[in-house]
Amino acid sequence: MLEEIPLKTLAGYKGRRVYITPTTEALRALSLGEKLDRTDEETSFVWDKHSKSSASEAERRAELIVRRICEEERKYLFGHRASDSSLGSGTLEMGGSFLTNLERISNHSLLYKIAKEMPKGAQLRLYLHGMVHIDNLLKGLRNTPSMFIRSTRPLLTWADLEEAEISFKAMPDHTQPGNIFSQEYNPGSEGARSLSWMPWRSFLTAFESFEHATCSAEQWVRRKCLLLEDDVYNSKQTVTGIRARFNQATRLHKELLGYESMFRQSIGLLIDNMIYDKTMYAELRVVQMSVSSNDGMKQLAYREQLLIVIDQVRHKAEELASKGFSHKIPFFLKIIYCASRSISKASMQRELEACMDLKIQFPDLICGFDLVVTEDSPNHIGFYQDELLAFSRAFEDDLFDIPFLCHAGETRLGAGGSNLPEILDLYAAVIFKAKRVGHGYSLPRHQKLAKTFREKGICIELCPISNEVLQLCRNIKEHPYPQLLAMGIPCTLNAGNPSVYQSSISYEFYQVMVGSREMTVHGWRQFTEWSLQYSCLAPKEKTVALQILRWEWEQFCEWVITEFE
Repeated sequence: MLEEIPLKTLAGYKGRRVYITPTTEALRALSLGEKLDRTDEETSFVWDKHSKSSASEAERRAELIVRRICEEERKYLFGHRASDSSLGSGTLEMGGSFLTNLERISNHSLLYKIAKEMPKGAQLRLYLHGMVHIDNLLKGLRNTPSMFIRSTRPLLTWADLEEAEISFKAMPDHTQPGNIFSQEYNPGSEGARSLSWMPWRSFLTAFESFEHATCSAEQWVRRKCLLLEDDVYNSKQTVTGIRARFNQATRLHKELLGYESMFRQSIGLLIDNMIYDKTMYAELRVVQMSVSSNDGMKQLAYREQLLIVIDQVRHKAEELASKGFSHKIPFFLKIIYCASRSISKASMQRELEACMDLKIQFPDLICGFDLVVTEDSPNHIGFYQDELLAFSRAFEDDLFDIPFLCHAGETRLGAGGSNLPEILDLYAAVIFKAKRVGHGYSLPRHQKLAKTFREKGICIELCPISNEVLQLCRNIKEHPYPQLLAMGIPCTLNAGNPSVYQSSISYEFYQVMVGSREMTVHGWRQFTEWSLQYSCLAPKEKTVALQILRWEWEQFCEWVITEFE
C-alpha cells in the first residue's frame, strides 16, 4: 500500500533535502544535434510477430470473429459499399471523424462492445483532471455553497453566452459578490473584494430568468467543458484555435476539481473508471494545480494533495476488499510529477529538486518526471539541458530512480519545441534517456531517429483520439500509429483527457482496430502487454501483472466466442 516515508527515517538520507548541483562545462557543451545522424532509413519489423505466434486457439478464433464483425459493420452499420454505389442518408465513414461517429459507435457497434470487454493492462498517459466526468464535477458544484463563478464579460446577450470564458473558485464567506448579468459588471481582479465573483447558487437563479438563455446554467457550463463536433470539425477551425479551445476546457476541469472535497472524491471516481474500463493499473499525471479547502480559506500544497491521493487509494482498497473485488485493480496507481516547460531554468531546477524530495517521501507513489504544456510554448526540452542532465546523473550512485517520461513530437511538422530543425524535442528525449515519450506523432518523419527509439527501447504513449481532435490528423486512418508499429517501436494506448473528448480507453482500442486493416486481436494483446512491460511497476509486480493479464485475456477470448461465434 502507498505510504509516506518521513525524511528522517529513510536510511541513507538522514533527513537531508536533495539538491541538484551545477553541471560541468562539458555537460553545458552538449549539443543535441551531435548525438544522432539524421539520415532517413526505413526499418522493417514485424511488430506483432510474437503475439501472433503465441496466440491460443481461443485467441485465433476470437480474431476471426472480430475480423468478421469489423467488416460487417463497415458495410452495414456505416454503409460502405462499392465506390460507384449511391450513398444513403445514414452513411458515415468507418474510421472517419471520431466525434461524428461517436453516437453510432457507442449505441450500435458490436466491435465497440468487444473493446469495452477486453482487459487493457495499464494506462500510462492519463491526467486526473481529464478523467472525472463533467456530470460528476457539476454534481459536486451543486453541493458546495462556497463556489463562485467569474466571466470575462458581462452576460447581456446571446453572443455573450457564446464568447464568454468562465472561471470557478472556492471563495471565503466574506467575498463581496458581483453580478455577472449587470451592465456594470467588470471581471476585475481575483481578490475577494473585486466584485468580479458571483456565488454559483445566485448565478443559477439569475440564469433561469435570463432572456437569452436556451438551456440551463449547468448545460451551458457543460458545453464549455467539452470539445464537441462543431468545435473540432468546422471549416474555419485551426490547430491553434482548437488547442486554445482545449486549453479553456481543461482549465475549467481543473477549477471544478480544485477544492478539497471534489479532489478527494475524484480519486475514487478515477478508480471506478479504471475498473469499468478493465484497466488494472495507471500512471497518473497530477498536474500541479490550485486546490483549496472547501471554504476557500486555505490552499493545499502539492504534498498535501499527494497525501489525499494516498488516503483515498487506501480507502478505496478497503472498500473493494470488503466486496471481494480487490482482484479487479491489483496495483492501483502511481504519480508522474509534472513541471511546465514555460518556466525559467532556475524554476525548473527547483521543480526537479521538489520532485526528488517527494520521491524520497513517497517512494511507492512518485514514479516519473514529465515536462508538460504544448510544444509551441516558449522553451523546448533542450532549453533545460543543464538541469535535466544533472537530474539524470543524480541517480547514478543513489538508492532510487525517477524515469524521464516526456511529452514530445505532438506536432505535424516534427519541429516540436523549436523552430530550428536541428533542435527537436524527440532528439532531446533520446539525449536525456527518456523511458517513454508521450504522443511521438511526428516520429515517423525521422526514420533514423525512429530506429534509435527501437534500439533503445523507448516506448511511445499513443493518444490517437487526442491527436485527431486537436487536428494533427483528420481521422484515425491518417494517424501514423501503423508506421510507428511497423518500425518496431513499442507503443501503448492511452486516453489522456477522456472527459474532455467524451471518450475512454475502450474507444482508443476500437479506433486502432478500424483505422488499419493490419490491426488484429493479437495486436490488441500486444498493446496491453507493452503497457505493463513499459510501466514503472517493479519487476516482480510486472511478472504478476502479466500473469493476471494472460488469464484475463483467455477469459475474454472465450467470452467473444460464446457471444459472437
